[in-house]
Amino acid sequence: MTEKPNLKGAKPESQSHSPEGTPPPGAAAKRSRRKKILVPAVLTAIGMAVILFGLWMYPRRAEVVTPVSAQLQVSGSSNYVNSHMEQIDYTVEQVRPDVTLLYVQVLLDVLGIDNEVPRGSSVTISYSGAGGSLGTGGLGTGAPVLRCYPQCQYGGGFVYVNPYFSRSGTTAGAATASIYLAANSLGVAANGATASIAFPEIVFYGTRPALLNLDYLEPSVDSYDWSSSYPASWLTSSGGGWSEAVVPAVSAALSGPGVTNGRVAIGINHSAQQQDSNFTLAAGILFGIGGGALIGAVQEALRD
Repeated sequence: MTEKPNLKGAKPESQSHSPEGTPPPGAAAKRSRRKKILVPAVLTAIGMAVILFGLWMYPRRAEVVTPVSAQLQVSGSSNYVNSHMEQIDYTVEQVRPDVTLLYVQVLLDVLGIDNEVPRGSSVTISYSGAGGSLGTGGLGTGAPVLRCYPQCQYGGGFVYVNPYFSRSGTTAGAATASIYLAANSLGVAANGATASIAFPEIVFYGTRPALLNLDYLEPSVDSYDWSSSYPASWLTSSGGGWSEAVVPAVSAALSGPGVTNGRVAIGINHSAQQQDSNFTLAAGILFGIGGGALIGAVQEALRD
């Protein structure tokens, strides 16, 4: 009878129970450390990039410093002139980036009538820069006077000219003065969203009410809405204009000139302000996203 083999103590062949393709424990730990470094680094980079883009998008505009009103004095050479002045045209034009022309014209109520104005009739037009005294050749506000037509004269903190009234033709009864200033603006401040224009104070020796026309030939003036302060008389791509009454002298005896106080008109560019609001909102969203990414990076770095 054949003996059965004794299988007692025989050890079965060992078999691996690890799933096929599973990396050893050391490799898993190594990948975990890499992930712990990589994820926070990526989140930090994304967060910083989004925040920087938000900072670039955030609108930045220079503050508009409200200009101070200048002073203009208008005085006739005789009682005839003082009693017939009816209009003053005050025009500011940027003729070059660093040169501003102040053009002042005084009209009598006999405009266009030949030989009506007495010979030798003139008007003294005096200008003092806003907020400062005037020295020879320059304004205290840093706007030097370059030249005048007629010739510049100085005194008492003013630059003044004495144009004569024309006596014939279409300009009969008109006297004009031009003052060129080394300035990149005159009474105008703007930042694209808000603008301010300072109207001059008028000291008038005329004895009858007169009209003052203020024209600012600045191309951007029509980009603003002025209705909330002093509505403009006209607005075009070349500039804008305002009109107001001038206070006359107290009496024919010139016991005191009439003073029309300077004013400041405020303009609003609604489309620019809306654009700023949109960019501010978008930048705020980006700041939130970027901040969230940075917080996530910190949390990933602290995770076991």
